[in-house]
Amino acid sequence: MEFLAASVKVLIALFIITDPLGNIPFFIGLTEGASAKERNRINLTAVLTGLGLLAFFALTGTLILDLFGLNIAD
Repeated sequence: MEFLAASVKVLIALFIITDPLGNIPFFIGLTEGASAKERNRINLTAVLTGLGLLAFFALTGTLILDLFGLNIAD
């Protein structure tokens, strides 16, 4: 039950940070002249890039903070 509660908190925080609903107008504006196929490719590229960055910092975040002598409270 604790794991589920923690997972929900993390997912809500990620949803707020990434603001997918607020980014829809930017995506539409930046891909205005693109075909549906191109939009899907751009969307997939953006999602995979974001996922890669998220995974990278999730795995190395504490190492990077240690490198600079920082902790979560800082």
